[in-house]
Amino acid sequence: MAIKIDTYRVETGCGQVSTYFGHPLKNILSEDERKKLDEIGYTGKLNGVRTSRTEYLNTLNKGTWSIEQTKHDSGDFSEAFIFTRAYNV
Repeated sequence: MAIKIDTYRVETGCGQVSTYFGHPLKNILSEDERKKLDEIGYTGKLNGVRTSRTEYLNTLNKGTWSIEQTKHDSGDFSEAFIFTRAYNV
């Protein structure tokens, strides 16, 4: 068994993943999972419980996730991240 590592550049606006060029995680996350990821990005909570995107993604059994912020909100409500996923193939 080998480990594969993928990286995804993710931009957000008001905490929600920008889908201008299609959702970067569309082939990995279901529509419901993407909506929950957006909810966490906007509120910092899922179902009223404080959580992070990384914590949430790591509960899905779709690999081990790490997220690094590459652009902080400078008043325009946009941010950018590198999502990294390691998983068995």
